[in-house]
Amino acid sequence: MGYGRRLCALIAFAALPLAAGCAGRAVPLVGPAEVWISAAPEDSLGLADFRRLPPTMAASRRERAARWLDAASRASGVAERVRCLSTAAGLAPDDPRIWMDLSEETSRLGDKRLALDQLDAAEAAVVRRAAEDRRDLRLRLAMARAWISRDRAKWVDARAWADSASRYSPTGREVVMLQGLTRAGHGDLSGALNVSRDIERKHYFQFEWRWVRGMAELARGNVRNAYHWMHVARPDGAYAARFYRDLGLVCERLGDSVGARRYHGRSFAALDLEPDVCGDPHQVSIPCADGDALRVPVWTSLGRFYAAGSLLGAARAAVDSLDAATGPAHRVWTDRTQDLLSICIRQDLEETWCRRERGRILAELGLTDQAFEDMRRVVVGHEEAGRVDPDDFALFGHLLNARGDYRQALPYLRRAVDAGPDHAPGWSALGYALLMTAQGAAGEQALDRALELDPELPAAWYNRGLAHFHAHRWAEAARDLSRALDLAPDDREEILPLLQQARGRVRRAD
Repeated sequence: MGYGRRLCALIAFAALPLAAGCAGRAVPLVGPAEVWISAAPEDSLGLADFRRLPPTMAASRRERAARWLDAASRASGVAERVRCLSTAAGLAPDDPRIWMDLSEETSRLGDKRLALDQLDAAEAAVVRRAAEDRRDLRLRLAMARAWISRDRAKWVDARAWADSASRYSPTGREVVMLQGLTRAGHGDLSGALNVSRDIERKHYFQFEWRWVRGMAELARGNVRNAYHWMHVARPDGAYAARFYRDLGLVCERLGDSVGARRYHGRSFAALDLEPDVCGDPHQVSIPCADGDALRVPVWTSLGRFYAAGSLLGAARAAVDSLDAATGPAHRVWTDRTQDLLSICIRQDLEETWCRRERGRILAELGLTDQAFEDMRRVVVGHEEAGRVDPDDFALFGHLLNARGDYRQALPYLRRAVDAGPDHAPGWSALGYALLMTAQGAAGEQALDRALELDPELPAAWYNRGLAHFHAHRWAEAARDLSRALDLAPDDREEILPLLQQARGRVRRAD
């Protein structure tokens, strides 16, 4: 059951708007699917079907795949390269290197989850490779998974994959660097600092020890120390995009808008994405520690994927885009926004705001238990600070209603309407909780108040109809339920049976 203007599992809480107002303009939606579509779709096969082919046919397909790989090596941009690699993968899905090359380009475009799926395909193809090849292939797979897990702030996974890579190459330069970075992200600060010092002692003029130390200092909350170690480093080209993204984040934490724009710009430049894939940046406002706002750039590839710039800014722009989206675009932005908010939470970026926005999205999707945990933390934070936010307390009360905890919901809902006496959704949820705790008269009064404030609130009409129904006021129940159905046609399956019963009782009474 949805959450917008729908009834949300008949728990009677109307739409809470997704917060916009982040001073960032909505990102336009562009259909990117064509980028990954094979140029020879009729010839694309899965690995199992490919392995059933006669040897001569499989060899012919590998020859065709080789031509597409050659075209990929000569492609003028990432979009063309991805199309060539996708075609080659469909022709020869048993070649793990094709999948890994494709995953690398997909990750550069910003679709990290698809990049992981492509690594899964590579993993399946590795099994039947020659033993002498498998070691290098598994090393590359582990490194790729570690980098993407770190990008997504999946710290446990990132560290595990970095350690897995070390089993194949314990002293490899990239492996050691990634072990240090993932330890810093995972909270093992002494381990990260030990890695940093070891690299510094052996390879002072390499940049990575400064990166590792800077990330360890950032994890400790020593933002100025992080900047001190990182701003003089000159990363190798292969790592520049990630390094400068991290340094841009450090500048955001310092409230340094000039530095944030400079280093985010360098991060984007290192990706080398063509203008028709990733155009001009969106300028988004994010909060600073001193209470001011910081204007930061965000680059979005193919109209929807976070490519570079401020991660928190990308989440705020995504919330704006979700708020403005309708139809299929709304479903796309629901997914993208939820993912970005989750990464920000794991990065400890404006956690309260991110949990509030994610909680509202999850509630709209009907994922009550997940939404409840986010909003519980938000409300606890409000209580510790001695403040009441009507929207947050009302949504938390609604989620308690959804769990059947009506008595626990009542104090939160009463505080919501006390703090926001014109908050119609809060009155609606309060009315429902009162009805469910055998306080019918008070419940109806609260629902009357909700409808005075917002006559277009379907949940309040439904709840008041429910109250009339149980009081055997059949005509009033039919009237309110009919209005609820008009306002929430997507909830026809829930409303119509009750409405038909009420109408039937009215006819029998006549």
